[in-house]
Amino acid sequence: MITYDDKFKSAQKLKGGSTLTISVNVAGTPTPKVSWLQAGEPVTGATIDTKDNYSTLTVKNVSPKLAGQIEVKAENKVGTDSATFTIEIKGLTNAG
Repeated sequence: MITYDDKFKSAQKLKGGSTLTISVNVAGTPTPKVSWLQAGEPVTGATIDTKDNYSTLTVKNVSPKLAGQIEVKAENKVGTDSATFTIEIKGLTNAG
C-alpha cells in the first residue's frame, strides 16, 4: 500500500532548474519492490532512496522533459499498488 502527504494530490508546480522531491510511505508483506516511472520508463536523472517503509524520488535541476505524470509503483507477490503525480514546470524555455 502506498500513502503520501495530501500536498502531493494536487499538481506539483516547479520553476525550471529547481529540485523536485516526492516521498511516499510503502507498506506490504513481503516488502514491495518500488519503482518510479514516467511514460512507463524509469524516471531519468533521478535519485531514488528506498527503505523498508518509504521511497523518495529527487530530481535536481528539473527541465521540461519532467513535465507530465510520474507514477510510483509498489509490487510484491500479493499484488500491486500505484500512485500518480502531476508535474508542471514553469518558466522554462527549450534553449540551451
